[in-house]
Amino acid sequence: LTASNNVAPSLKVTTTTEVRTPGERETTAGPSRVRRVLSGSEWYEAQAYRALNQALGRCIRHRNDWGAIILADCRFTEQPTRYLSGVSRWLRNQVVAHQTWPDLTKSLSRFIQKVRSFTGEEPNSRTSLGDESCVVP
Repeated sequence: LTASNNVAPSLKVTTTTEVRTPGERETTAGPSRVRRVLSGSEWYEAQAYRALNQALGRCIRHRNDWGAIILADCRFTEQPTRYLSGVSRWLRNQVVAHQTWPDLTKSLSRFIQKVRSFTGEEPNSRTSLGDESCVVP
């Protein structure tokens, strides 16, 4: 391609009519940036996943941070391929489904104990789990 500009030599304007090899313009131009407009439901779904992934990301900010997010929505287990595809890739294989509240609290208690033993964190009453309630700030 040649650069020529009779007005200001410091500005290099490339002419698009001169191509040295066939297909060079298509190769150097890069992929086409055609944007598809989202439907209303697709837009709302994208916003929901953005908020979910932001909350998940805020749960873990530093090296010894840890947390648990409870997704109380049957869609994640009824259609996991569709609904988990919007969850961040780093987290998808760590999602665990529980059918009952006691199963969830037992699993969450084991998770908290495991994290505490790994980080050396002392337990406190605000994160202890009972059989009937689950309060984890």
